[in-house]
Amino acid sequence: MTELEREELLEIKEEREFTLSSFYKILVLIGVAWFAFYVGDILFGKRSIEALLKVQKQEKALKEDIKEQKQENAKLQKTLFRYQVLSGQ
Repeated sequence: MTELEREELLEIKEEREFTLSSFYKILVLIGVAWFAFYVGDILFGKRSIEALLKVQKQEKALKEDIKEQKQENAKLQKTLFRYQVLSGQ
């Protein structure tokens, strides 16, 4: 094998390594972009942590409203009972 052939083989090998390393870099870049999109969707999408916290806040407000409605209902029932007793029903 002559020196010229060795140099040509070395160049081909270097080109192949450069092509493979470029391919892996592109593959890693695509993977990182996909991961970033996935994390963004988890944090800010329709079924995200942000949406979960909003729903939990609404749930807490509704439970408080239910508690207040029950208290009001008890007062009204007590008043109704008094009227029924006074009216003789």
